[in-house]
Amino acid sequence: TTQQLAAEPSLALDLEYRLKRATLTEINAQDPVTGHTALYCAARAGNVQGVQFLIKYGAEPDLFQRTRSIALHVASFY
Repeated sequence: TTQQLAAEPSLALDLEYRLKRATLTEINAQDPVTGHTALYCAARAGNVQGVQFLIKYGAEPDLFQRTRSIALHVASFY
């Protein structure tokens, strides 16, 4: 999934490849199990390049996760 790619810094180029072909709905989708967006996963993993790619392709930084936190919250926590 996009969330899995975003959580692995070594897969940043694979993430960008997927993002180039994705819709905004797909980019901002929440994982059905965790409720996390790809941007949230990248921020949590410290994947700076992944975060940059996601923002470049339209990821919404202020989307609330199930826990009511956003990507900035998790980035600053981890």
